[in-house]
Amino acid sequence: MSATPILEVVGLSAGYGKVRALHEVSLVVPHGAIVTVIGPNGAGKSTLLNGLMGLLRTSGELRFEGRSIRQRTVEDRVMQGLSLVSERRELFADMSVHDNLLLGGFSRHRRGEGGAAEQMDHVFGLFPRLKERAGQLAGTLSGGERQMLAVGRALMGRPRLLMLDEPSLGLAPRIVREVLQVVARLRDHGVSTLLVEQNARAALRLADHAYVLEGGRIALEGPAAELASNPRIVESYLGIAAPRQAADAVPLPATAPQGSP
Repeated sequence: MSATPILEVVGLSAGYGKVRALHEVSLVVPHGAIVTVIGPNGAGKSTLLNGLMGLLRTSGELRFEGRSIRQRTVEDRVMQGLSLVSERRELFADMSVHDNLLLGGFSRHRRGEGGAAEQMDHVFGLFPRLKERAGQLAGTLSGGERQMLAVGRALMGRPRLLMLDEPSLGLAPRIVREVLQVVARLRDHGVSTLLVEQNARAALRLADHAYVLEGGRIALEGPAAELASNPRIVESYLGIAAPRQAADAVPLPATAPQGSP
């Protein structure tokens, strides 16, 4: 694993007009790791991802694989290997599943890169349901299928860092499990993930490292397994898990922390 993190954020601030939503946030995503950011509504989690993607003006420093990208456009960041799946999913409802996926790899096709068919096969291997519905209009899919398509479309661009904004939002526990299992499998393929998630229990079980964002500031950070047993985190975000109750009680694949044998 490279000693240089795939993403390094130093003193990032961002906001909307005169309202600042992030206050000098710093975090690191190592190569091949899953890093999660948890926190309450309004903490600035989505603002963080939008700022990293270049959708908001920011101050501070952003380094992708050791190179500054803060002045880069959204298109440049995509070309370098960043991809964001927003909570709105933003699919083309009147286009088929197949065509939505093709659009996800358009930037690479425009550069003359091949391998689109192989990458689509890879996405279909991760999400067999999408293959079954390849000819179906995206607007007719269920909520879980739309989330799968949004992730699959992002993967068509072969990102090196996948950023997910609330992937479990509004989904049934079984679908949450399927989506998060794919995230775990992507780690095995070398794809780094920055996961913003309100389902703190599921996020902490999946991630290698975690940050707690409160009021636009990093309030706590550490190995995800340690934060999952931190009394403050348990009281504020986890509570007492009722067996087989909500999405946060869904069993996730057993994954070893990065660096484990």
